[in-house]
Amino acid sequence: MAAKKDVVVTVGRDTTALKKGMAGGSTSVKKFGRVSRADLKKTAGSIAKMGAAAFAAAAVLAGVFAKKALASADAIGKFSDRIGISTTALQKYRFAFGLAGLAQEETDKGLLTFSKRIGEARAGTGAMVDTLKKINPELLQLIINSKTEGEALEIIFKGMGKAKNAAEKNAIANAALGRAGVKMTSAFKEG
Repeated sequence: MAAKKDVVVTVGRDTTALKKGMAGGSTSVKKFGRVSRADLKKTAGSIAKMGAAAFAAAAVLAGVFAKKALASADAIGKFSDRIGISTTALQKYRFAFGLAGLAQEETDKGLLTFSKRIGEARAGTGAMVDTLKKINPELLQLIINSKTEGEALEIIFKGMGKAKNAAEKNAIANAALGRAGVKMTSAFKEG
């Protein structure tokens, strides 16, 4: 291994300019280091602020999402109470009829119409009584004797599925669920 040796350079000229240049270079390197550190601190601060802002935005979005989810659950509960079926059944019907191409508003309209017509039928009046007396009196009696709206709805859906033909199915659907009911028939093959 070679030994470290000092190198001595003898310059036979004036080195003042060289020393001045070297000192200026050293100053430039120090200045570059200070500026770089300051810029790095600014960048790190900006990144930290952006991270805090992103976290705050995520927290706000989570809050908004939670609020909307609660409002949606509340709306489902209120509507299911209004029409007399469980929230589970309401969501099941919305999903099933959605798969059959019905908008939620149409499904809800049909279910609300049914709720009104089942009340009329139990009083012996209304469109459902008039129609079902003529085309399927047994179905009408099952509906009137049902204990809950949910049970009556299942009976109607099974009756639609067992209809002799498309005309009878549409007549039952319209009598029980209104115009939206006719659109619902595409979801029923066998009840």
